[in-house]
Amino acid sequence: MQLFVQELQHRVRQWREEGYNGIYPETRNILAHIESNNFLHEPQREALETYIYLKEIQNNRPVPEIVADFSGESTDFLKVLGFEQGVIELWGDLSKEKRTERIQKKLEELGFAEYGYANYVLALTMGAGKTILMGVLMMYEFVVSFHHPEDTRFAKNALVFGPADTGIVEVLKEIKTFDYGSVIPREYEDILLNVKYWYLEKPETPLNPLGNYNVIVSNSSKIILRNWTDEHRGNRLFELRKESTNKRLLAIQGLENLAVFVDEAHHSYGEDVSKKLNQSRKTIHHLAENTNVVTVANLTGTPYVQNIMLTDTVYTFGLQQGVEKGILKQVIVSNHGSSDDVQSEDFVNSVVEIFWKEYGEGRITGRLPKIAFYTTDISMLEQLEENLDKALQKRKIALSKKVVWHSSFTGDRKKEADYEFNRLDTPESEKQFILLVNKGTEGWNCKSLVAVALYKNSTSNNFVLQASCRCLRRIGDNSVKARVFLSDENYRVLNRELENNFNTNITHLTGRPQNEVQVDLVVEKKRTVKVKRKLVEILSSKKIEPEQIKIDLKKVPEKRLIPIIQEREIALSDDGKAVYRDPITVTSDAVETHERQFGFYDIAALIQKKTHLKFVEINKVLDANGISRKDLVKAVEKNYLVIHGIADQILSQAIAYEKKETIKEETLELTKAFPFKINVKRELQETDTDAFARSLVVYREQEEQDGRTSRLGFHVNPYNFDSKDELEMFHYLRSHLKDGEQVKDVYFTGGITNEKHNEFFFDYQENLIDGSHKLSKYFPDFLIETSFGRYVVLEVKGADEELTYKAEKERLEKGELSKHQITSNPLMKEVGFREFNDLNSDFEYRIIFNGTVLSHQQKVVDAIQALNA
Repeated sequence: MQLFVQELQHRVRQWREEGYNGIYPETRNILAHIESNNFLHEPQREALETYIYLKEIQNNRPVPEIVADFSGESTDFLKVLGFEQGVIELWGDLSKEKRTERIQKKLEELGFAEYGYANYVLALTMGAGKTILMGVLMMYEFVVSFHHPEDTRFAKNALVFGPADTGIVEVLKEIKTFDYGSVIPREYEDILLNVKYWYLEKPETPLNPLGNYNVIVSNSSKIILRNWTDEHRGNRLFELRKESTNKRLLAIQGLENLAVFVDEAHHSYGEDVSKKLNQSRKTIHHLAENTNVVTVANLTGTPYVQNIMLTDTVYTFGLQQGVEKGILKQVIVSNHGSSDDVQSEDFVNSVVEIFWKEYGEGRITGRLPKIAFYTTDISMLEQLEENLDKALQKRKIALSKKVVWHSSFTGDRKKEADYEFNRLDTPESEKQFILLVNKGTEGWNCKSLVAVALYKNSTSNNFVLQASCRCLRRIGDNSVKARVFLSDENYRVLNRELENNFNTNITHLTGRPQNEVQVDLVVEKKRTVKVKRKLVEILSSKKIEPEQIKIDLKKVPEKRLIPIIQEREIALSDDGKAVYRDPITVTSDAVETHERQFGFYDIAALIQKKTHLKFVEINKVLDANGISRKDLVKAVEKNYLVIHGIADQILSQAIAYEKKETIKEETLELTKAFPFKINVKRELQETDTDAFARSLVVYREQEEQDGRTSRLGFHVNPYNFDSKDELEMFHYLRSHLKDGEQVKDVYFTGGITNEKHNEFFFDYQENLIDGSHKLSKYFPDFLIETSFGRYVVLEVKGADEELTYKAEKERLEKGELSKHQITSNPLMKEVGFREFNDLNSDFEYRIIFNGTVLSHQQKVVDAIQALNA
């Protein structure tokens, strides 16, 4: 029910904004670790939060109970459940028991089932990372159950069901191989190391789980509960099959606190959700009756079966959202006539023409773009291959660029086909045209697949949907659109399947704008930098009596802080023509200001907020310094900064510390805890060919393809620049810094402003607009390393910040401006660097305004040459 999902997500968001109240400390640590590492996709994080909310806030209750609670609080729910208006108007007159009884009856009519255990459906579209999410949910369960073994809401063992009657898809093996350090704090590493994995790929694979923290991965057919009829009695084959499955069921039934995870869960509900559940679901019910099943988490690409939302759905992230969020490629779907039309030489020739023109051999993150042709049998495959060969030869495209795979292949041919198929999504693969029969649909993850063509009219509606979606997985900066080529009939089938399974259609899907792009940052060169830092150890502290604190109103600046203002204008000249007037600086004398009205208690409250002294202590400080309330109010009304001046003086004296200062050399990592994800926003008016935000995400492979090769830069890939100034400066440095200048490397460090991933930063004092200060972290734009062990720290700013910076720097050097009065952010950072530079003389600082100007770029190169002279 869509309204329930919306209300649940609203409550989860509110819970997040209020600080995740009501959860275990271990859970809070996991959420904080995930936020700082930023590894998970947004839908993965939201689905995890929903799961935790249901577990710890909703007490792991079944969905019908939660829906009943929500319904009792909202008339909107009562309307959606189908209650008549007259009943709703009299709802408040009913007793709580009557209301609960009526709601439960209505929920049963709508298909909400009482399983006796919590059953949740988490629907995330393909490419959003369901397998990783599944693993994270398991490890969350294990960590909490380890630290709180008495809490029966949490699992100590896990069973993973893949789709029935298939092999264990390769992606499910990622549950074991994934590095959970990106999502689980290191302090819980020992728990994860004790997890035992059992992959039941064959009927004879033994299952002997020991103790707790077992993860059993299978498909339901290998452990399914079956009813054996009399006709099979005495048949040794069936007896063996029964014996094998029963042994596995018995082993699983012996596990304590079991969580069941169902992959591609829409299969386990069957084609018609109104009919009795299929064998997979029966097996889960059987396990629940014979052991303590704490939760069943169903992960699926869609919450819809035949356009009906599964009643246990608690989170959805659909196909359209995947396109909008940049998790999936944007797509163009085209229809090309009847079945006879698409099974023709003309169709193949047209598809190859479009594919080669739009994609050609332009590599995407180092991989060649690919198109998959799907067909039904060997004879049709041979016809397709013949037509494809003609189309390739016509364009002088090497026939070696194709790969053919069919399930009937044997021997060396099968080995070769498997080898080429399995390495398609690698830079080493030269294959671009893939011909498939009975291969490459659900579970196939080839990001460099940018197009599919169905050389057939399928008898399976699901096949059309699965095959058409294979090319949607995101690659690189996701600037490449996918292409789907269909017959008229398959076009209609796809449209119908999108409506039934994703509550969308081709028109809506292909018309969705991409609002943001998700980018994976990976390490190309692992780099560290050695620096010296001052460590201050507090040995003891003593609070000073208020009467001993000295304050002086004269130490407070006399003048208000008025930022320098630049004014530009277009005005009429004396002869009536429009003219542009250059920027002028407006000083404090030219700005009209008004004194503010304060009462003594207002001022005392502000001082108290900054110093945390009691009101009576503030009075004692003022009395000891002979400052009357009237004098204080008068001084503050004349200059608001008096409040901050007094507070700073109090803070510097309120506690006497015995300190020990030591200088320590540290090794800082520029590439820590990689890979991780970043989101790059796009403006709605941007086009696909000229999207500003995406143009600032630069891949090494694309640079090399465009002829910009250099040994310098790309310690991580890609670089995500903030401005054209930074990008142009980077291009200039790569092209003009040669080996002769003895530059070891150039690192763009300003794009990673999280110390969890980049430890190279300086602390600096940031002056806020209200006159207060805070300690902030400054991540420089560029770090240039020379062969002499010396470094240049380079900051690149736009031209609009130059005037204020220069004016304030001049006043600062003349002593007319204090550190606390600086309003130019670049100057604040430069002052912070100077304090770092006192201990690290091997680092030089340069700031460039308007990095697109050639002469400004050359100044940086000159500075590096002078450094090495």
